[in-house]
Amino acid sequence: DDVVTYIVGLIDEALEGNVLPTEAVGETVLGRINRPIAAAIKAKILMTAASPLFNGNSFYAGFVNSKGEELINTTFDPQKWEKAEVACREAIEIAAQGGHSLYKFPNDIIGPNVLSSDTKEQLSIRGSVTERDDNNEVIWEASNSSNFSQSLYMAKMNDPLSLITQFAHTSIQSFYSPPLRIAEMFYSKNGVPIEEDLDYDYGNRFNIKVGDETSALNIRQGYTTAVLNFNREPRYYASIGFDGGVWYGHGRYNEANTWICEMKGGQASGYTGDATDNTWSATGFLAKKMVHYESEHRQGSAGFFPESYTWPIIRLADLYLLHAEALNEVSGATSEVHDIMNVVRERAGIPNLQEAWSHTASPSKINDKDELRKIIHQERMIELVFEGHRFWDLRRWKRSGEFMNNKLIKGMTIFSGSTAGFNNVNNIFQQTFEEKDYLWPVPLVDILRNPNLVQNPGW
Repeated sequence: DDVVTYIVGLIDEALEGNVLPTEAVGETVLGRINRPIAAAIKAKILMTAASPLFNGNSFYAGFVNSKGEELINTTFDPQKWEKAEVACREAIEIAAQGGHSLYKFPNDIIGPNVLSSDTKEQLSIRGSVTERDDNNEVIWEASNSSNFSQSLYMAKMNDPLSLITQFAHTSIQSFYSPPLRIAEMFYSKNGVPIEEDLDYDYGNRFNIKVGDETSALNIRQGYTTAVLNFNREPRYYASIGFDGGVWYGHGRYNEANTWICEMKGGQASGYTGDATDNTWSATGFLAKKMVHYESEHRQGSAGFFPESYTWPIIRLADLYLLHAEALNEVSGATSEVHDIMNVVRERAGIPNLQEAWSHTASPSKINDKDELRKIIHQERMIELVFEGHRFWDLRRWKRSGEFMNNKLIKGMTIFSGSTAGFNNVNNIFQQTFEEKDYLWPVPLVDILRNPNLVQNPGW
């Protein structure tokens, strides 16, 4: 509590002292701390302090320093949520003053190609992370970074209209592998969890189905793939590369002639069969969202040419969902909480909470504080997928044990070249997570150097 108070006090001094600019103007100051960045950092600090890991966590009872002083306050304090809510609200207001807004893809046409609303929605979702020049959503970027690791996320793809591989794939790595749990985490097209949607064929999600004209913008027409990949929300198609999935862009901007991701064993995007080659996904899924839509192979070249972008540390959608979370803890499941979440959901191309949950057997969940908390958590995990937030969110929510202890990492059976074989679930390895893992051990060498240090609980 002392540390949090000290840090927040320093940020308040900067915010109140009128020494920080309201917005960054010009390339030379990108990434330097301005008012929106400072306010966003303050909000994140207070959200961490208010969350269950550090607010009323009895596991840290008796955790004292060398003087016998308590290191973490184990008494729950509702005022911490109130402070966090105010800080989130102010951070959003200051961001708006600095010109920040949710990113939406600005063009209806790329070259001679008119974009469908579906493709434009997906480019808005992808661009919220990968668009650098005209993206007011990013509040704080790692401005000296350049995400050339896109080759780790990119699929090796063939031209669907040719039997001949168009490009050598030597520069595409394709081993950043989202597990099945992440693919299942995304909503149905109705904007609710697939296991709760009354219209979604959840029990048969690993059966196979042929893509038709109605799904052609997301799944290659005539391609047989898992039911899991049909009737999903736009963020699924914008974020996940899957067997049979359309991968728009990358030199192909005609929706009738796009690249296709083929993930089965022996296919272009799948397991190569070469034990010395690890450039394939271990799960049968790829992190499509992290690849700029203009990054591409070029005809006749083995090279991959990424459209670089800087890593988004904090973007506006993050703050909206933090605010919804804090407000739910302070005031319960009010219409204001719903309205805040619906701002993010509207950009994602899914129905508002009220309409979405009418497709479930429990539409009243959105009006229950405890149930809405879980909905907000899932919304954050979907919206911010692959951006480095889930790891820390699970910890501050004190839910890492629930998600990671004795849980199997699963994927598709990538070694199979058949449709039926590939779409069987494969257990890859089992995770473990203990209570002590919420804080990592202090290295022994540091404790030997400074005997006033104490070890974290459980280590």
